This record gives sequence, structure tokens and C-alpha cells, in this order.
Amino acid sequence: MADIKIALTFDDGPDNNVLDAVGGPDEKNRTERVLNVLSAKGYKAAFFIQTEVPNRLKGANGAKIGARSHSDGHVLAIHNGNKEDHRCHKSRVAKNADLPGTTNGPDSDMVRAKQSLKAITGNDPAFVRATFGYTNAACMSVYQTRSLKHIYWDIDSTDTAEGANKASVSAALKTKTEEKLAAGVTELIYLFHDIKLITAQSLDAFIGVISTTVSGKGHTPKFLTTSAEVSSLLQSKAKATDDACPPNSL
Repeated sequence: MADIKIALTFDDGPDNNVLDAVGGPDEKNRTERVLNVLSAKGYKAAFFIQTEVPNRLKGANGAKIGARSHSDGHVLAIHNGNKEDHRCHKSRVAKNADLPGTTNGPDSDMVRAKQSLKAITGNDPAFVRATFGYTNAACMSVYQTRSLKHIYWDIDSTDTAEGANKASVSAALKTKTEEKLAAGVTELIYLFHDIKLITAQSLDAFIGVISTTVSGKGHTPKFLTTSAEVSSLLQSKAKATDDACPPNSL
């Protein structure tokens, strides 16, 4: 049987809600709760960040939790470098550049995002994940020009599905993990969203589902414990995609 390397990745954050809230678990910053779980387990993850959105990294609490993500040893990567929430990269290709020295909308976005993340980490980010995972040749050209690798995922946790709950996400994780293992895949990238309440509430349980499923098939789950391990796995699985942007993302 095999060691199964597992990279946990989180899109859309960071959450800008109040840190260390007192009024109840639903009020606490969701990215902070995710980081607390990862810290307790000693696991490292990759966070694909919306760097310019006012209620994400550009918010006061978002900036603090983004900095903590780095200081905790996680990989910070680009999800969106536009001030509008979750803009589709493919739709931005047709937009004019709005920064000097850039060629089009997504190029401006990538330069902005790189600058914002470098201000936190001291280094240029190496990875990007397009919103919705949707790219095309023009987007890939921008990423390449800006020395960014596009990272997709092997398993979608379905935590953004309408009506998602602990049971539905757990079932999806189990079924999809079993399918990948049956296909002989030994390195798995999981997609979660740190701003989703179900993930903030139940990440520990979801990690347990992944671990139990892998072990149940006779394999050894190896959650990554250093940023270097996370970066290496992401680098090895970089890929392009080409799907239509959702209408509300244009």
C-alpha cells in the first residue's frame, strides 16, 4: 500500500470578521478558526487569497489574519487581485490594463496581488488559482509572464454547494477520496473555502474523514507539515483549465 500525500487548500479568504469574538462560535473569524485547527494538528496548507477586496485581505482583520497565515508557516497564493469579489479571470482578459507596465486586466490584477502578498511574506508568490478554477490560454500567458503556476484541485469538498452541511461535505470527501485512491492517485489536493461557516465549524471532522477514508483503504495519510512540502506538491500538479465563467462573475 502507499503513502498518500494530502495538501489542504483554502480559497476566497481571508475572513475580515472580528478576531477572537466573544459572542458565540458563529461570530468568530472563520479563517482564524481554520488556522487554529491546522495549528493544533501541525498541518500546513495553502491559502489562495483575494488580496484587494475590501472585506478580505484589505480589511483590518483580514490583513491581520493574512499575516498570521504566513507566520504560521502556510503558503500564501493568489486567488483574485481585483477589488471586486471573486471576479472571473477569463472575463478580465478583455478589460484594459489599469496599472503601468501591464498588458490587460488580469495582468494588472496579478501584479497587484503579487505586491500585496510580497508585502506580507517578503517573497513573490509562486502560485495562482483562478476564481472558479476557470482559465484560458490568455490567462495562462499572463500567469507565465508573472512567474505564477496555476493550481487546480483533485477533490472539491463541496463546502460551497447550496445547503452544504457537515454530513453532505463528509460524504463527498469520502466518496471522492475513494475514487481517487481507486484510480491510483497518491498525491491529493483538497479544495476548501475558509470563509465558509461549515468549514470553519467542521474542519477537524473533515480532516478526520479524509484520514479515515485513506486508512480504510489500507494506505497511510500523510498530511503535509511544512510549507516546502506544500509548495512541492502544488508545483508538481500545476495545470490549465478552460471552462465558461458563470454569468454573475463577469
